[in-house]
Amino acid sequence: MVRQLLQDHLDLRALREQAHLVANHPAGRLEKGHHRLLATVVGTVTVTRCAIRAPGMRNRYLADE
Repeated sequence: MVRQLLQDHLDLRALREQAHLVANHPAGRLEKGHHRLLATVVGTVTVTRCAIRAPGMRNRYLADE
């Protein structure tokens, strides 16, 4: 149950991040739906993030900053 609560929290954060970035960044530079697994003491959860891409640069993940 605690793992599911954490997953729901991360999913809500991902939706809010996506809505914020879609409103504030030009189309074509925003990549949605990047996923990675995160091992926690309550079990493995999936973290979804958005990336901002610029020509010749690595993806920038605002949630990591």
